[in-house]
Amino acid sequence: MINRFFPYICLFSLIINASHFIPASKANESTEYSKLQGTWKAIEYENASGKHTIERNFFLVFVGKALYTRSETQKLLIENLHSIQIYSSESPKLIELTENNPSIPKELLSRTYMIYRFDGDKLIIATSRSAGKKPDSFTPAAYNDETRVVDFVTTYERQKTNMEIPDHILKRLLPSPDPTTTRSNHPEAETVLLKFLTELGSKPSIETLEPLVAESKAQTLVDLFKDQPSFPATEIKAGLSKLSIRDAKPGERVLRMNGDHHVVTKDDCGPNKLLLILYGPLDNEVFWLFYKDKQWKVDAGDIIARKQSKNLDMHPGIFLTMSRERVNEIIKAQKPDLEALFPFSIVKDTDSELIFDLKSTRIHMTFTNGKLSGYKKEMLKP
Repeated sequence: MINRFFPYICLFSLIINASHFIPASKANESTEYSKLQGTWKAIEYENASGKHTIERNFFLVFVGKALYTRSETQKLLIENLHSIQIYSSESPKLIELTENNPSIPKELLSRTYMIYRFDGDKLIIATSRSAGKKPDSFTPAAYNDETRVVDFVTTYERQKTNMEIPDHILKRLLPSPDPTTTRSNHPEAETVLLKFLTELGSKPSIETLEPLVAESKAQTLVDLFKDQPSFPATEIKAGLSKLSIRDAKPGERVLRMNGDHHVVTKDDCGPNKLLLILYGPLDNEVFWLFYKDKQWKVDAGDIIARKQSKNLDMHPGIFLTMSRERVNEIIKAQKPDLEALFPFSIVKDTDSELIFDLKSTRIHMTFTNGKLSGYKKEMLKP
């Protein structure tokens, strides 16, 4: 999940950035890797409202060209693992973080960026408020300054005892289970789904998507994906072949692509409707397929809703069309952190509206038939 509100979660941001190119330089890189090696603990962060002490445990662990991040509270543990590339010729020096997921083609892996400098035995890191953009300085931008990209500047202190990367995190670097051992019981539907996903990554056309998509939504998908980068079909298929596919089971609780929860029913398991789970070592996605006129077709509704939601401009983890129940779950889970770090208050909470103030922003959500139908932000007057 992307969470712009917390400096210790900014590093977990997994946003695909295929257009931002940074020239690599080998000069002094080995020295920079050596300087970063070891365990660092966050002690302070600065944003537009000033400097703040970090009371929870948040660690960066550099091992070779890998970065393990660990955030600890009494009730929550968040861990992640990235490969890193240092660009020491950049000014300020830059680190590119790439998610570790062997099930995804290299070109599709998510990348984020941060700049860094040393201050004695301390490490100063600046992270960006904008996905895929290089932080521009070590000075946080004002909340209403859209010309700047730095959201947080965090100070880390080197620890005398190095933390080891846990085995369960290292397992993320291993290949996915052999897909031949966990295939769906509906090979025809599976073939349609994999072909559909391949087309989405290869500049889809109405001719190629029409036979694969239910409810005449092919043209909508073509319009939504027309500006995305196109990746070779062979590389996409190679990545997809490493993923496992299975049928959903009645009673199973799955997370839909729009971030909502769904409890699988018997109706989701055939014969004319099927829920397939496509999963790798880190996460999974679920897809509905319908059998009509002797062929399976993919329900693209979730993909369309997610693409149209422009979630990067919304509250972290919340999507349009999400149920009111799920929105409440997310806000409730985030509330203790929000109240601890920023001025936070709920202004209105009804069946049709949820309004709350966060920092200098008012967030207004509207609901229709129990689903999130509208979202807007406005700056509060000083």
